[in-house]
Amino acid sequence: MFETVLRTVVFLQKQYSVCKYIHFCEVETTTQDTLDAVRGKAIAELNKHRPVPSPWAALYRPVKPIDSGELVKTLSELEDQFQLNQESFRTNLVNMNTKELERHEGILILVFEEPLIGHSPEAIAERQETEHLPSREDITKGAQNRQSPSSGAKLDSLKTTQNVSRPDAIYNSRPLTLQPPPISIYHPVFAKFTQLMATPYTNMDFSYEELEQAIKFIASSLPFYEDEKSRQDSILGLASVASGILTSSAFNLKSGMFSPDGVCSVECPVFTEKYQSTQAVMGIQVLESEVGTGGCDPAAQAECAYVAICSSDEVASVLILIFEPLRQVSCCPAFLVGIAGPYITVAGAVFADHFISERLTDYIFIGPKPTLDERSSLDEGARRIAQLLRTLTICFQDLKLYYSQLRSPPRYRKSRLPSSPSPFPPHFKEYSVDNITYTLKYIDHLAPFDKQKAVFKAIATSTTKTKTVVVKFTPRYGSEGHRLLAAAKPRPLAPQLYFCEKAESVGMYVVIMEFIEDCPVRIPMDVAEASQVRTAMETLHKADLVFGDLRQPNLVQTQTGIMLLDFDWCGKTGEVRYPGDVFLDGDVDWHEGVRRGGLIRKEHDMHMLSCLEDHSS
Repeated sequence: MFETVLRTVVFLQKQYSVCKYIHFCEVETTTQDTLDAVRGKAIAELNKHRPVPSPWAALYRPVKPIDSGELVKTLSELEDQFQLNQESFRTNLVNMNTKELERHEGILILVFEEPLIGHSPEAIAERQETEHLPSREDITKGAQNRQSPSSGAKLDSLKTTQNVSRPDAIYNSRPLTLQPPPISIYHPVFAKFTQLMATPYTNMDFSYEELEQAIKFIASSLPFYEDEKSRQDSILGLASVASGILTSSAFNLKSGMFSPDGVCSVECPVFTEKYQSTQAVMGIQVLESEVGTGGCDPAAQAECAYVAICSSDEVASVLILIFEPLRQVSCCPAFLVGIAGPYITVAGAVFADHFISERLTDYIFIGPKPTLDERSSLDEGARRIAQLLRTLTICFQDLKLYYSQLRSPPRYRKSRLPSSPSPFPPHFKEYSVDNITYTLKYIDHLAPFDKQKAVFKAIATSTTKTKTVVVKFTPRYGSEGHRLLAAAKPRPLAPQLYFCEKAESVGMYVVIMEFIEDCPVRIPMDVAEASQVRTAMETLHKADLVFGDLRQPNLVQTQTGIMLLDFDWCGKTGEVRYPGDVFLDGDVDWHEGVRRGGLIRKEHDMHMLSCLEDHSS
């Protein structure tokens, strides 16, 4: 009989040039098992809980079982090896001497290129096609080979280009694997637009001129026209928003000649050292005569036009546009306006990690709107349109000021910017605590493959202190629960929370906390580990708080013990609810009472704790 050996398996994720810790498990093997056999058993074990892609590399370390602190040290050494020479690292792993398996217990380390947690099998399979995160240089080169915007916005083209494997894909949530981070983290104008449009227009006072422009826009939008040009020439009221919004401009780029129906541009000092009268584009408008005509969505065509213009390196034939130097100093924020017959929609666009477009409105009917107020339906519709026109006017003025104040980098050179965390990190770069002001320098993206997660590593510097922090942008956050666990005795049960406020310039909470070198908690947890998490839950529950999202990714093993992360759902019992987009269809064993939008209850927390515990003893 062969001797049975319990081997520890560590799953790592390859991100850029770094291996991140993902998951632990133990696999029962024999002393005669080869490396391939152990690897197969480990993958089969993990597949019981979540889908796993094929490993990029595998390594066996013939060592005795070690505690978590030593494991962190061992894996850190491996990470250093990996960063020094990836190909050598991979070759050594593939050619390991499997005879060592016969004599020792040990640790098997599997390296994957893609995330293992929180994604569907389809998403994992799609992401496996991506070897690395593309640089801005890769993205612009890919975009320069696209079809013209009018062709690229058609269904057949979008089915090809809107794929996560494409460096030049537009992250606009179509499909959901291309869901972007909130665009407002890159420029405050988008938060301002959202805030202005969120104000009930029924409570707003409009001037005679504003209502006059709105009525003209409605009256000229509702008739049927023979073609696009007739509609474009007849529209009244929109021209006051920004110069050029109704003026077609021709661009002669590598992808071909194209002419958006409107281009708003502004003088930009970035170019003045080398070019005269060179402008940056801050708005693009595309119009179709009616819904369904033209063969594509005008908003999608505006997105494709933005990509073509923003990625171009050459001079256009009408406007003098050379975007290469601009990309060095700006995320190129712009508004995209789509008009289809009597309907209008507005999106925001930036070029950050990728091309990002976020719809800021739905398709708004440019016409009467039924109401229960003491107004006619035309009066009601005019006020809604007046609000939109006022908001666009204000925000275009903000972008005009932004571009007019941009300056060239110290020395012009081709863009060779790193892709992590983003070529142009979030605009939120300063916060104050106890009358001490800190400036932020973003150095890494902590969720590079989950684009919708805006979590960054940064250096916070004051006149007397420098510290490494995590900066998170989120629509909700349970700071009370976080502070409670961070202050726990005899040791903290969460990282220290330095700052948590809703920032108007971002339109969401900015959470700044202690950065901790970490290692994920192995599942199932042993008795001692489970006791630490139980203490955290009991501490919250005694304060009448619930956590809500007690899963392995939100637990971290530190040198002093386990800590909890991500207090987004944490809040008061009987008040806080699950978000509507909670992922109930995956491999998470939620409590049977969990519902989208349902109350988060204490028994849900305890059920999730039970799922993480080892019940074998």
